[in-house]
Amino acid sequence: MNAIHIQLVLAQLQIPNIYDPSDVELIPIAIRIGSMVGRYYKYIDVIPVTNLEALKKALHSSAFIAIYLSHGTPTGIMVGGREVSWPDLASIIRRSNVRHHVVESCFSSNLKRYGLSDERVLTVNSAVDVEVGFYDAMCKTISFVKRDTYVEARIASKLL
Repeated sequence: MNAIHIQLVLAQLQIPNIYDPSDVELIPIAIRIGSMVGRYYKYIDVIPVTNLEALKKALHSSAFIAIYLSHGTPTGIMVGGREVSWPDLASIIRRSNVRHHVVESCFSSNLKRYGLSDERVLTVNSAVDVEVGFYDAMCKTISFVKRDTYVEARIASKLL
């Protein structure tokens, strides 16, 4: 097995924890999620996204789970202080190679209108407090990990 193949396999274990740094309330929440998940799962990256291109780049990998922390409105999600519409985000998610998505943003359940299912994307139905969002994101992330209990063992076996 060559080094490139090993890198591709390890990329499948990544969890990008994506947040909008233009909202100072979200920075400590993103760091806490990174720290908490990082205790048990070593492949988490805390990634500030300041624009749409940075978001697309963060979702370019074949990661296991992407966690999104950003404020949302009934019409879209905030990225770098600008709103990205739910249909546009749904399109980005559909085109991404990331396996599962936890969109911890107010009104993110609006993504379901654009063909995204709970098998791949977990969302928030209405407005949510930032602190409650932390716990909600943790629970949703764990639910995806539990759905695929042996993901690390299966991927590790490919390395042997």
